[in-house]
Amino acid sequence: MKALRTAYPSLTVLALAGLAATWVAARHSFGGPDTSSPIDLPPGLSAANDPVIHRVAMKQEVATALLRGEINLSGAVARFRDVNGDNPARYALLREQYPRAGDEELCFRQVLHFVRWHDRSPSSLVATRLPQLEAEFFARFPGSDPFPGWFRNVSL
Repeated sequence: MKALRTAYPSLTVLALAGLAATWVAARHSFGGPDTSSPIDLPPGLSAANDPVIHRVAMKQEVATALLRGEINLSGAVARFRDVNGDNPARYALLREQYPRAGDEELCFRQVLHFVRWHDRSPSSLVATRLPQLEAEFFARFPGSDPFPGWFRNVSL
């Protein structure tokens, strides 16, 4: 196992991130926290990933509130910015997809991407709200690049 961690450190990081995401998904559902017993993670793994787990959990709560109509897209973006902090790496993957977008647009896109793949929400709710949120986005950024086809065409 140590040889694998040494030879493939990125695989180890991905495996740890997958475990953390599974733990978060098990603990935070659309209807509230999961009351079943949580996944037992080794203390070192849990402690090392607490900041990531916390950010994902906070973003899930914001996405749920946005989908329910409790906050608008601008309010969700403000909360995501608070969660992201001053770390520009949070937008690295989106920056590759939308190289002409500034940080403000990337934060809006991050919220929309997060909501699009929010698997704790009923797909009918996502299907209803996503076009509304996209319209709010394009009203704010009228000259921006459209979303890629996969963003809309993958079934919810």
